[in-house]
Amino acid sequence: MFKSERRQLPSILVIVFLATLTFLSLHVVAAQVATGDFSIALSKTNIAIPQGSSGTVNLYVASLNGFSQTVSLSYSGPSGVAATFNGNGPSQIATAAGVTSASTVTIILDDTVSTGTFPFIIIGSSPTGLTHRAALSVTVTPAGTAPTILSSPLPDFLSQPSPATITLTPDLSKSTSIVYSSVNGFSSTLTLSAAWTGVAPNGISVSLPSPVTVPAGGSASSTLTLTADGSPSTGTYTLVVTGTNGVISHSSDVVVSIYGTLSVLAPVAPDFSITSAIIQPSPATITLAPDTSQSANIVLTSVDGFSSSVTLSIGWNGAAPNDLSVTPPSPTTVTVPGSGSVSSALTFTAGSAPSFGSYTLLVTATNGVTSHSTEIPVIVSGSPAVLAPVSPVAAPTIDFSLHPSTDTVSTIPGLSAGTSVIVISQGSFSAPVTFSVSWVGNAPVDVGVNIPQTVTPPTGGEASSPISFTTSALTPSGVYIAQVTATSGSISHSTDVTLQLNSPSPF
Repeated sequence: MFKSERRQLPSILVIVFLATLTFLSLHVVAAQVATGDFSIALSKTNIAIPQGSSGTVNLYVASLNGFSQTVSLSYSGPSGVAATFNGNGPSQIATAAGVTSASTVTIILDDTVSTGTFPFIIIGSSPTGLTHRAALSVTVTPAGTAPTILSSPLPDFLSQPSPATITLTPDLSKSTSIVYSSVNGFSSTLTLSAAWTGVAPNGISVSLPSPVTVPAGGSASSTLTLTADGSPSTGTYTLVVTGTNGVISHSSDVVVSIYGTLSVLAPVAPDFSITSAIIQPSPATITLAPDTSQSANIVLTSVDGFSSSVTLSIGWNGAAPNDLSVTPPSPTTVTVPGSGSVSSALTFTAGSAPSFGSYTLLVTATNGVTSHSTEIPVIVSGSPAVLAPVSPVAAPTIDFSLHPSTDTVSTIPGLSAGTSVIVISQGSFSAPVTFSVSWVGNAPVDVGVNIPQTVTPPTGGEASSPISFTTSALTPSGVYIAQVTATSGSISHSTDVTLQLNSPSPF
């Protein structure tokens, strides 16, 4: 009897082992399947509607990573304002993998709605719990006036390699960062691809991690790596890297120079690159209204060991706007370190009656015979007399802005996660700011939110407050949006923090 049990034991262990391998394999395969998602965007970000009237914009829902579910549409806005979808049809939109679907959104105002400007939020939700939003700024004008689409740029992004040149020799790898910057609140996941322009070199492999998620008002990057084998084709080639979110697509070029062997490798002249980065609120575009100002950093980065003084100059590319001044870069002459970057600041200031439209400022950096330029788009739009609520009270001259240091925090049920919320002084603002938190859409179960009640930023500076989320093992996985509202007297601003609760691994 004991001998029979000994013979059966190895067989049982083998069966258990094989079953375990099968279980793990299924989970590994499931983990490798990309999670489908979607993004939503509006054809306009601003619309003016008279009291008792309506206005229509287009809504786009883009499939990401094979997403093909029906998205339910809803809205959030003040009392007296409603919305219909698809010409008062179903408040749903079906998607197909890799396809961008379109719908219409009609904003309807009661005649009792007060004049002024307020945000109106369109919310898209999937059956699996994914939620995304698109914001529309609605200006209510007096009854009887004509509906007007206000001139304002749509959310967008910029693509820029850093550095933009790569030099290769046999059996060598080199990398560059492809930086994607949010413009006008753009926030979405980009799918990246790379393709050679014209003739492709032999013996060069390309690695480009995809996708990347660009946060609103910030930037994200992917590292492009090129590897040469033992006998690559020599010459200069151009690799085009394209980022797309299904609705918008932008490309940037990376110039690749390939030399045969180290013994015949021509010396590479040290060089530098120049980019622009807006301090607040966007890293790519200057947006001004009358009697406002905004600053930008001009960043110069060493390439191939460049280390020298560089002189900066500015000039308008094409027509110059009226009643808008630009301070020269400060300092005008900077020294680029041999293995790093240096920056110089310039400030744009609009008077009370600037000319509206889109302009381009050209910033040129010169070192002897070496010269590089970068363009800064400048958009002058809006007018306090038109955009501000009709009220005898003058618009405040001091304010603050609010944004999270990280737009999304991730964890699993039963654990905690957190980030911080940053308050930035504008003008001479320096006063206590208090916080409150509410959930947008469905509130998660058993999730606690902790955020200190008060911070005070110094004049011209910033202050941050940590915010943490505590979950329980009973909290269902999914994506939830917490809206943080900061208030100081009559001034109030809100920002969103996305809490992503992932399903725990089988272990």
